Amino acid sequence: MKVSLSWLKEYVSINLNANDLADALTMVGLEVEAVSDRYDYLNSVHVGRIVNIDPHPNSDKLKLCSVDIGRDIISVVCGAPNVKTGILAPCALPGTSFPRGTALEKVLSAEKPRKGCSAANSN
Repeated sequence: MKVSLSWLKEYVSINLNANDLADALTMVGLEVEAVSDRYDYLNSVHVGRIVNIDPHPNSDKLKLCSVDIGRDIISVVCGAPNVKTGILAPCALPGTSFPRGTALEKVLSAEKPRKGCSAANSN
């Protein structure tokens, strides 16, 4: 069973961090298999500004976008029909593991493009 620390704090006063609480629960006979941060994947998701859009060379439905993520301009494969130059969009870098267990590993074009994130990815 997964239990949110914030949910647990609604019922019990807790002054321990998550790992110490897991150890304390295990010591009283309630085994904790893992402690995870639901939002840890956000460390590899950046906000990017789309600076250029070109057709994808291998697909009619995809676009190849140049995205400024602050420290670099990267190529991103995008399937969103509403993509426009100048908008801000979430951008996941390779290695991102999303909450539902999917991981961004595959690159879809030459030059190692990244992936733009939809709401379905981040839930």
